[in-house]
Parts: sequence; C-alpha cells; structure tokens
Amino acid sequence: MLLLNHPEAVTLKEVIDMQTVIRLPLVFNSDTEPFELRFKVLDTPYVSRQGWLPYATEAEWLAYVAEHRDPSSTRVIE
Repeated sequence: MLLLNHPEAVTLKEVIDMQTVIRLPLVFNSDTEPFELRFKVLDTPYVSRQGWLPYATEAEWLAYVAEHRDPSSTRVIE
C-alpha cells in the first residue's frame, strides 16, 4: 500500500502478519479534527524485498507463517 495524502507519515509493514503500521503526526486545534487516509494498492506480488526475509511473495509468507505459527497466538492469518 502507498499512502497518498500524508507525506509526513511514516509507514511500515509488520513482518509478523504484514499489517500496515502508520505513524502519523496529528495536530489538534480544537476538540475534534477530521482527517482521512487514502491508499493506493501497489501492483506487485512482493510483500518484502527478495533476500530480506525468508519469504518475498504473499504465498511464501503464508507458507512461512503456517510453518512457524505460535500456538498461543490469537491472530487470524488467511
């Protein structure tokens, strides 16, 4: 995913379950402030750069997670 409308935001993928994590500085000038996050899906089969992790594609990641699942985890990964 590519965050389109907040260039000051920092995004990363959590390698455990590939969730996108966003660190976004927000400034509130009143009790409530509207904000919107717009994303563009990247047209790539890769979830990480090849060679960085034991997987690079979503299929490889799913296989890796299935083999290394923590039995005490409550996360649902499909």
